[in-house]
Amino acid sequence: MKSRPDFLIVSGNGRNTGKTSFVCEVIRNISKEHPVTAIKVSPHQHMTQSRDPMLEGKGFSIREEKDKDGIKDSSRMLLSGAQRVFYIESKDEALANVLDHLLPMIDPGHAVICESGGMRKYIKPSLLLLLNEAGRAELKPSYSELLPIADATVIFNENAFNPSTKVFEFDGSKWILNTEF
Repeated sequence: MKSRPDFLIVSGNGRNTGKTSFVCEVIRNISKEHPVTAIKVSPHQHMTQSRDPMLEGKGFSIREEKDKDGIKDSSRMLLSGAQRVFYIESKDEALANVLDHLLPMIDPGHAVICESGGMRKYIKPSLLLLLNEAGRAELKPSYSELLPIADATVIFNENAFNPSTKVFEFDGSKWILNTEF
């Protein structure tokens, strides 16, 4: 496992838990003072991808988002202020191989925010955040597995997050949870 204090990993209890909206809001907050690289990992292959991947390997593909159309999650991250956004299609078992290729592409000094629960098996971030929709009691097994090691659980209620995205800060080298906010 690679220790990466520049990483903030965000995972959720399934779809519609506000993960991408949360990531975009954090990017808007942090990118005012620090360059941000965002990573979106999907275990599903999307046939609608129009661009060729910059890199493909066994069980994965890596694309760098350049389109600011705001339609795709990775495009929304770019619009929110990330300097670079990587979109990865990969099953969890191929993520170690993905990281071997991806980590050298990340600019030193960038705050890295990664939307992927599976990445936590290979990266020890400074913060691991879990998102859940308000009132959703049923927990996915992968979410339950991460609960004991999560630094915070964020509840998504329509367009609001509790705690607020403003409590998650980057100090230039690592992510911190500002409990005094």
